[in-house]
Amino acid sequence: TLPIAISCLTTPRTTTPFTVHNNLYSSEYYKKLDQIEKLCNDELVKIRQDSDALEPLKKIVSQWSMQKGSPEGDNRNDSVSSIDVCGE
Repeated sequence: TLPIAISCLTTPRTTTPFTVHNNLYSSEYYKKLDQIEKLCNDELVKIRQDSDALEPLKKIVSQWSMQKGSPEGDNRNDSVSSIDVCGE
């Protein structure tokens, strides 16, 4: 017979409670990773949609910056904090 150290390396492993337990957690871990990846992808889609929805505001801001040099633009307050968004 082979010495114990060598026989452990050459013989195939049998399924032990530890390996079953380890495989179960490994499987659950990858399932959770897949769920997290799906959630991240969903959030990226939402961010892209929000970015598209903000495109008209981006155009308005660029028009403000183009008007900044005009006489009408000099008389208005360009501060974002002065904009009455909520009616307050």
